[in-house]
Amino acid sequence: MEAEEIKNNYQKILTILGVITIIFGITFILIAINRLEGNMTYSHLSLAEEVTINGENLSFIYHATNPKFKNVVNKNRRVNVTYEDNEMTPLDTIYYNLNGKEVKRISQDGPDIIKLLLTYCKKTNRVNHAIASNHVINEITKDQVNKIDAIFEFTKTKEVVPEKGFLISKSNKASRIVTGPSCDSIRRVDWNPAIKELGGKGAIASEVHVHTIKCKCENSIGSINPSFADMDKLKRNSLPSMILAYVLREKTPKSNIIEYYTPAKDTISTIGFYNKKGTIKTIEWSDLKKVMVKINKEKNK
Repeated sequence: MEAEEIKNNYQKILTILGVITIIFGITFILIAINRLEGNMTYSHLSLAEEVTINGENLSFIYHATNPKFKNVVNKNRRVNVTYEDNEMTPLDTIYYNLNGKEVKRISQDGPDIIKLLLTYCKKTNRVNHAIASNHVINEITKDQVNKIDAIFEFTKTKEVVPEKGFLISKSNKASRIVTGPSCDSIRRVDWNPAIKELGGKGAIASEVHVHTIKCKCENSIGSINPSFADMDKLKRNSLPSMILAYVLREKTPKSNIIEYYTPAKDTISTIGFYNKKGTIKTIEWSDLKKVMVKINKEKNK
């Protein structure tokens, strides 16, 4: 009996020592974090969500089944994302206006998605109205920029040239450039290879086509505004489409003597965004490219 009592007391002592060791271990960790000016936060499932040490935040994002999805390191307002398991879904949807200024951000999980609002406004009510009106397009990719440059280069001549264009999918992929039979049309049969390339009609989000400088049926500069046929082709829920056109702008005379002066005119490559209701916004192509360069610099900070 006495031997069994000694055994029980010994087990109690071991248990107490184990508890004390755990307490000291936890205390040591907390002291270490505190000395590093850090702290930890946990989710309602007791999973570590964020550790802050010396001003640097390490965030953990999990799937619903609890495996860790990725780490997000945030230091001095610059975010680097490290993906786990090679899985990616949208992180932040970031809206920029036509000045290249960020005007709205919606946080999600995954890589950033860039949206361009077809407005110069930055006030919240105007921004929300533009989004609600679907006056927004996806980021103009480098491939899309190159295709637009190529079409402008081909059609800037004052000779009659055929109409060209390409399609953009809902995943923001650009199709091949297609060519119509005349200066004022691209037929459905001409579009078919581009439609097939992007996965069918249901995959198409918007259309890009040129109104050439000179056309045998108009004998005038191409209009920046959509025709009834342009608007009629659009789907109800599609993103705004683009017209590539040319706008005449008077050159500033080099001399102060302007009497009897007939101003020369520059032909400016211009983008017109439109939907089923008509033109939404026009912007010079060179200015729009500068906006995209500015956005990319902000995105890569």
